[in-house]
Amino acid sequence: MSVQVMDGTLGWRAQAPFEVIVVSAAAPAIPKALVEQLTDGGRLVIPIGELRRQELVR
Repeated sequence: MSVQVMDGTLGWRAQAPFEVIVVSAAAPAIPKALVEQLTDGGRLVIPIGELRRQELVR
């Protein structure tokens, strides 16, 4: 397991691809860079929405 503190919408290309990416901060939309860094069949778990309302999307 590795932890990075940075702009999470950019992902971590140096270590890609990933089987699972878990994001704890909400984004207004699913970041394309994260999807591109998943393995085939990989999973992305991220809260999507605005300041006061988000949905947890898998």
